[in-house]
Amino acid sequence: MGEVPAAEGAGRTCLRCDTSLRKRRIPRLFCSPGHAAQGAFAAVLVLFAVERFGLRFMLRVVRAALYVAHLRGWFGFQD
Repeated sequence: MGEVPAAEGAGRTCLRCDTSLRKRRIPRLFCSPGHAAQGAFAAVLVLFAVERFGLRFMLRVVRAALYVAHLRGWFGFQD
């Protein structure tokens, strides 16, 4: 609250608002629990988007393989 954004190269800063973080034994990435929650929510959204893209790609590959197998059956090829 009321912190001034850190200057370039001034050490660790919050990933959300770029305020300087004080030295701790266990380093933090965010300055407040609210910013940490926003970061976690963004990470979950990215994870779901990547998973959806991967599943849709896999579905297209499987459909193409089944289509090729179907065509091979029409022309008398036996696996």
